[in-house]
Amino acid sequence: MAAPTALSSTWDLVADAYLLDQVPHFEAFAEMALDIIGVDGVDIYEVADVACGPGTLALKAAARGARVAALDFSPAMISQLKGRLASSQMQAEVVVGDGQALPWADGRFHAAFSMFGLMFFPDRAAGFRELHRVLRKDGRALVSSWVPIDQVPILRDAIALLMQAAHAPSTPSAPAPLSTPETFRAEMEAAGFVDVEIEERSVLVPFASPTALLEWMSRSAPIMVMKQNMGNAAFDEVYARWNVAMMEQHGAMPLQYPLVALFGTGRRS
Repeated sequence: MAAPTALSSTWDLVADAYLLDQVPHFEAFAEMALDIIGVDGVDIYEVADVACGPGTLALKAAARGARVAALDFSPAMISQLKGRLASSQMQAEVVVGDGQALPWADGRFHAAFSMFGLMFFPDRAAGFRELHRVLRKDGRALVSSWVPIDQVPILRDAIALLMQAAHAPSTPSAPAPLSTPETFRAEMEAAGFVDVEIEERSVLVPFASPTALLEWMSRSAPIMVMKQNMGNAAFDEVYARWNVAMMEQHGAMPLQYPLVALFGTGRRS
């Protein structure tokens, strides 16, 4: 993943929108994660942030006094993190690299995190093994993912209406990676983690209207890739139909969109 790939190029494409749209909500998840693991500024922690994006958790951990090493395979995301570190006058070790082959020594960290990143790895087993490897004895990891779309009705409706607007066939999709407690637990335990716990956490995001929600969704990675593949003109037509359908279904009223995550924690014995 360190070399330029179609996947890393996708995250480069959405880096600016990610910083604008996602980070404010993901900061709440980052604070939850740090609280769960106990990065509290009392003890000095060596913390790894794998698939760090623009540094949402890395910056929060550094602000709590942790010594942070952060890695992402997207040069654009890493560039944003470096800029944010400079602006905040905080420090972290930052590197473009592969979460499936971490550049750090065995047993270096007290805590390791991957917030909504490891779930996308082509080889998740390698990603989990690497998190386990770089932890000290009794060090803890926290990995986050999303619950299935069907458990978030507003998202399920929006995606279904998008497929209709694009005249795309509606076919059952495979379960998303790490989207159930059972599969999440099994993958962490297979990598050697013990005392594995999976819990649900959520953040409620308000939108002034269905249109505001669709504008926000349109800057996400999957839909920006869809737009790139279709071309601007074709996508604009799809978007217009999508917006009409959402307004008809939900009305021109404010709505709330729950971001519902699974947090998996485990310890290196």
